[in-house]
Amino acid sequence: SAQDVPFETVVHAVAPERSLSHTPLFQVMFAFQNTPPQEFHLPQLSVEVLDNRDEPAKMDLLFDVYPQDGLCIKVKYNRDLFEAATIRRMLAHYQHLLEEAVRDPEAPVSRLDMLSAAERHQLLTEWNNTQRDYPQACIQQLFEVQVASRPDAVAVVYGKERLTYAELNRRANALAFQLRRCGVAAESPVGICVRRNLEMVIGLLAILKSGGAYVPLDPAYPNERLAYMLEDSGANVLLIETELLSKLPAFSGRVITLDSAGVVEELVADLEPASNTPDSLAYVIYTSGSTGKPKGVEVTHRGVVRLLMGAEYVQLGPEEA
Repeated sequence: SAQDVPFETVVHAVAPERSLSHTPLFQVMFAFQNTPPQEFHLPQLSVEVLDNRDEPAKMDLLFDVYPQDGLCIKVKYNRDLFEAATIRRMLAHYQHLLEEAVRDPEAPVSRLDMLSAAERHQLLTEWNNTQRDYPQACIQQLFEVQVASRPDAVAVVYGKERLTYAELNRRANALAFQLRRCGVAAESPVGICVRRNLEMVIGLLAILKSGGAYVPLDPAYPNERLAYMLEDSGANVLLIETELLSKLPAFSGRVITLDSAGVVEELVADLEPASNTPDSLAYVIYTSGSTGKPKGVEVTHRGVVRLLMGAEYVQLGPEEA
């Protein structure tokens, strides 16, 4: 039978990756010791079994359970991994689990609760009370609120160049108007290949104002990777700087150079609002993926707004908003 196979033989057959820090096949054992203890009777000699409390733990965590007018549980553990308070908490959870099982013997194990009322309150109410109020609006709508309230404040700075909210809004509106003439509508993917400068901010805002979703393309990426991202995202329009046109892979869609967009800003100062909603796509960003093949991650306006508005992990004042 399987019980007749020595442990060493099983380890040899499985051939796990060995480490001197733990036992090879498993590190945790739960043993229900319900075999009646053997009594020793020797002539003219009294025998008493002593509990060797100094015996070292043979694995990371061992629970020995003895039925003795209830249950007696002995725990041996690696003190390099567990604190005594952690073990006491495990035992309390196990006791609570057993009490729940006795209270409702027909309940499946998946419905049994091992947390006390205080721990459940701490877990659900104190630690995971993540509900927050945040604006139900798109990114470009929140930007336009800033434009209306602080038109002459500096919105973006690049080196010695700077744009106020009003200036940035006018230039983004002009480009958004041109994007719409190219067919960009709600959730249309639009590639944007620029360096970090004022044109990048204008381009991103323009795409959002047109209703589209931007697909950032790093000009330092290999040509093959850029071509794949454009094809995979389904982008039919690409915003790019004139100096980066030589980096442009084969692309059958419409190409707009950011630094030569010829739209009169004054004519589109009051751009008609986009038809997208907070649940609409805001951008698609590509990761390398576990296989090395880029994978697009879709992010909605709601996700970005929730991340930034009412954030508790960082202070965003008027100069940063």
